Amino acid sequence: MQSQATPPPERGKTPPPYQLLVTKYAENAAPVVARLYALMKYAATPSPMERLTPSTHHVTARWKWFTVIAAPALVALMVWGAKEVVDNYQADKGDPNIWLTGFVLTLFGVMALAFLGSVVWAFRARIVLRRDEMTVRGAFLTRVIRPNTIEGFRWLNAQLHVYLTDRQWPINLALFERPHMLKQWVFQHAEDLDAIELAEENEQINRDLTLGATAAQKERRLAHLRKVVKGMNRTAYVAAVVGVVNALFPKEAIIEQVAVAVLVPMPILLDLVVLANLGHVRIDYREGTRYPEIFSGTMACGIGLALMSLLDNTTLLGNGFYQWFIPITLSKGLLWLLLESKHVQEVHAQGWLGSTLTVIGLLVIPAFWVGGGVYEINKHLDRSEVKWNATEVVGKRMSRGRTVRYYLRVAPWQPTQHEPPELKIPLAQFKTIEPGASVEIGVRQGALAIPWVTQIRPAARKHESIISDDSG
Repeated sequence: MQSQATPPPERGKTPPPYQLLVTKYAENAAPVVARLYALMKYAATPSPMERLTPSTHHVTARWKWFTVIAAPALVALMVWGAKEVVDNYQADKGDPNIWLTGFVLTLFGVMALAFLGSVVWAFRARIVLRRDEMTVRGAFLTRVIRPNTIEGFRWLNAQLHVYLTDRQWPINLALFERPHMLKQWVFQHAEDLDAIELAEENEQINRDLTLGATAAQKERRLAHLRKVVKGMNRTAYVAAVVGVVNALFPKEAIIEQVAVAVLVPMPILLDLVVLANLGHVRIDYREGTRYPEIFSGTMACGIGLALMSLLDNTTLLGNGFYQWFIPITLSKGLLWLLLESKHVQEVHAQGWLGSTLTVIGLLVIPAFWVGGGVYEINKHLDRSEVKWNATEVVGKRMSRGRTVRYYLRVAPWQPTQHEPPELKIPLAQFKTIEPGASVEIGVRQGALAIPWVTQIRPAARKHESIISDDSG
């Protein structure tokens, strides 16, 4: 059977135009519709962040273990410190510094409660992450953070901190589980405050013609300042370590004198560098800044001198120490406040807590250097003769801490002494002298007119010194 061929269209009869248009549209509509469907599906599909929220982030197990182990030890340290303060107060039989004693005890109590609270926070705190908000639960309070309440974020010691517009304490996201999700959320809703400040700093350097006319000249000038200040800071680090190690073990007088000769004038020289290069040398440290800073060097000098004086066995007499300590500390603190006045104002504009901590830091940090410096200068620059005073031992005690200290209480030998003074002594002397024994106290006037005890010996052996200030 033969198939019949399709007859050709009759000549003169063509499809109407609308039919051609419909046919053409039908041929091209399928891919267009498919693409539109794909776009609609993509828009309706949640992002990885949206699919994973809400998500709960607890405090990391490492931090929980750290607080469980460290907090009780720190609380015990605070209790021991409070006990030492009470024992010293009772040994002085009601010294008039009752307000200072109360302040120190209150400080120890607050710190102990803070350490205990850190354990509660570690097990109770969590972050619940949603698409447009972050709920943060602390030890006692819960707050909801939305993108419009975030000022920005900063990297501090490679840890991400979120700063809020209401000037509350920043949130450290590195303490919580799955920090990559938290970082992604923050990066989507906040800006990098450090990057903004560094951009402003670079703009300030570009406008500053005192550093040079060209960018290369400015960079050479800043590189020279960084090299000079960094060398001074590193010298302070080395001198502080050598001085403290020498105070702990060999106690060589020449090593102590060299360390003191570096640590005492170094903060003064650093301040002079700041004054000679106002606006180009910073006091505080900022991550990524092009300006050099003197904070770390000054801090090293202060801690080194403070530890060296605390580990020394000599005892200062009278109140002459405070006549030097208070005015010098206030003067250096006020100088730092004046130099950092712009920074303090910027911090104060962000909230009273940050500005208060900044002011306290600028006043307290110089106190370590001043206290240790006054002690060491009064001792090492003293050229007076030793004056011996006969008295009697009325008691002795030892104080246990990181290092054991030994004290001897003797009867007053001067009319100005209203209570039995307590003198620091080494272990060898603590073993040989008992209460009721007659002793002689060797006192020198001090380079700063602060009398200090240099030697103690039994009264029966006037020609022989048993213990000196250099003995261990």
